[in-house]
Amino acid sequence: MGVALHGLCFGCFIFVAFMIVDENTTPDIRATTQNLFNFVIIGIGIIVGSLFATSIAGRYAQPDAAIPMDYVKLFSVPMYMALACFVLMLLFYPSKKKSMA
Repeated sequence: MGVALHGLCFGCFIFVAFMIVDENTTPDIRATTQNLFNFVIIGIGIIVGSLFATSIAGRYAQPDAAIPMDYVKLFSVPMYMALACFVLMLLFYPSKKKSMA
């Protein structure tokens, strides 16, 4: 279930991100900006994310304990990062007021 939910969330993330790219770019550079977005998220993002996740997992590993990982602290890190990103988006994402006429 967790992998299926992750796939659904990641698919929705990519879909919404492409919608935002389409809204904020002109048609002549739209394909280039989508390729750049893919390179950052799927290319560089995976490498940086793996390095970051490895360092976090190493920080909360407990090799001598009955449970080898402190999962509460481990999953608190991305939870707080997601909350911080959500607050930053609420504060700084530009809002376009569209007229209903």
